[in-house]
Amino acid sequence: MSKSICWVAPLLTIGCFNALSSAALIDNGTFTTDTDTELDWLDLSESVGRTLEFESVEFGIGGDFEGWRHATFDELFNFWSNAGLTIGVDIVEETDFATAVTFVQKWGFTQGDQTTGIAFSYFSVIDGNEQSLANADIYFIDGWAGTAIFQQPQGEGGGKPFVGHALVRNTIPEPTTAFFFLCLATAAIARRRNRVFGV
Repeated sequence: MSKSICWVAPLLTIGCFNALSSAALIDNGTFTTDTDTELDWLDLSESVGRTLEFESVEFGIGGDFEGWRHATFDELFNFWSNAGLTIGVDIVEETDFATAVTFVQKWGFTQGDQTTGIAFSYFSVIDGNEQSLANADIYFIDGWAGTAIFQQPQGEGGGKPFVGHALVRNTIPEPTTAFFFLCLATAAIARRRNRVFGV
């Protein structure tokens, strides 16, 4: 039996590594998980029309956004990059239309949808301790898509019916992650058993 464990455990461990090595964006209904950064991104539709001040109060226990926080610029860049988007900074950059549609269908439109002439996802992002604010957009115009992050003075974010906010939280471990650590534990036990019994 110990010989079987000795062979099976490493194979399971390799399989777990393969399962975790490919990053993906997973649509979980009201939030999207980025498996590369292990962050959950709240759908923009969940924060549309809220002000930054209101959200900050609601981050506490029992609040509407308990467990969430404002994303940083770096986190947003990584999120968009992992989605395959071209990122415009202080200028609108064209990005692949199909890729952008797939991404925003997960994260949410704040006005219209990709079937209309003009649609977009418009939101604010705060850069951590510096508390600097930016407005970011993903545009859709008759089969064309573009992205942009525009620097804005503090205090211009939110409160409008078409503006959401980039909110994140650390991902709760998925069953695959737990299985990975189980594989490692099984391999360690098998090695120890082999040493004890000289197998």
